[in-house]
Amino acid sequence: MIPSWWSAYKIIKEQPTAFDVDKVLTELQEEKDYSYSDFESYASETDLFLDAEYDDLFYKGLERAVKIVKRGGIDARNRKDL
Repeated sequence: MIPSWWSAYKIIKEQPTAFDVDKVLTELQEEKDYSYSDFESYASETDLFLDAEYDDLFYKGLERAVKIVKRGGIDARNRKDL
């Protein structure tokens, strides 16, 4: 039996996105470190329209992104062991 186009589409959509976790973590860590060390330069290089008052918030956001990637995108609010 040949599955319909829609069935095949649903099967594909249910598959997790594959990416190199180590590479993503390295890039996020580099972004986090750079934004923390010199936010003004970081913001001008990445075309962010933020001023220095947002530097700590931005750094914390990148730090959170690293944690999310490390745990595989699992929502910590639904896990008791995290």
